Amino acid sequence: WAARLLRQVCASDPDDFLARLELAKLLITAAPAWQELGRETEATGRLTEALRYLEWARARDPNNQDAQLHYGWALLELGDAWARRAGLGGLLASDHWRAAAEDYTKSLAVLSGIPAGARFDDGVGAGPLIERATSQLAFCRSRLVNAR
Repeated sequence: WAARLLRQVCASDPDDFLARLELAKLLITAAPAWQELGRETEATGRLTEALRYLEWARARDPNNQDAQLHYGWALLELGDAWARRAGLGGLLASDHWRAAAEDYTKSLAVLSGIPAGARFDDGVGAGPLIERATSQLAFCRSRLVNAR
């Protein structure tokens, strides 16, 4: 319901920065629930939608650290979604590992640009996300090496 309402607000006011940012946050937060239900397509679709809103927000205000953090977080979550798909095996596993590694790399690039002292919504900074992305990227790379 909340996503539907925020989408309506975004549609009615194409310049509403806060509505787009909040919708993106909601979509990122909801993605793991879709994954838990085994609905990977919905999860990746929601994360891709969140990235579009965040790209718009970053273009409008390149210095907005909240948009930067959530853009990096969305890329991290999308990398996780690809890694889960890769973990299922199959013919596309290597492609999924590569996609995950690419998203983790992009996430690290974005998150590393956030000042160390910056804190967000719940008081957490980019540090824990950077640590997770670094760890996941190393795991993906090891999977890709082993797949050769």
